Amino acid sequence: MFSLLRNGALLGLGLMAMTSALCAQEEDTKVVKATVKVTPSKIEGTQDLTLTLDIATPFHIYANPVGLEDLENVQTSIKVGGKTPPKSVKADFPKGKLVKDKLVGDHYIYEGKIVIPVKVVRADGDKGPLDITIKYQACDEKRCLAPSSIKIELK
Repeated sequence: MFSLLRNGALLGLGLMAMTSALCAQEEDTKVVKATVKVTPSKIEGTQDLTLTLDIATPFHIYANPVGLEDLENVQTSIKVGGKTPPKSVKADFPKGKLVKDKLVGDHYIYEGKIVIPVKVVRADGDKGPLDITIKYQACDEKRCLAPSSIKIELK
C-alpha cells in the first residue's frame, strides 16, 4: 500500500513539473517579440536587416556580449541561414545595461526594446529565403525561464 501511495505521489510530482515546464514555455512566447525589417543594400549580394526585440516588463534577456563567462551560453545570439548558407553574417549587438551582482557577478542585459542591425552577405547568386533564429533567455527578479528561440523566415 505504501509503495502505491509513494508511486502515485511521484507521478503527481512528475505531472506538476511537466505542467510547469509547459506553462513556462507558453508564457515565454509572450515575453520576447521579434520583428525584422529588410533594407535594400547598395552592394550587390548584401542584405541589411534591422532586427527589433521587444522584451516585456519586468523581464530582461542577457546581452551579447554578456560580460561574464558563466552566462555566455545564454547570451542573446542570432543565426542566419538558408538553403545556401550566407558567406557572412555580422550582427552589431548594442551594448547592454550593466548589472552589478555580488552573487552571480557583473554582467550586461537588454530590457525593453532593442534594435540589432545585421549585415548578411549572400552566397553568389543566392536569392532564396533566409531563416533567422534568435536565441535568448528571459529572466525577471525572481526567476529565469528556460532558454528559448524565435524563428523568422524571410522570403
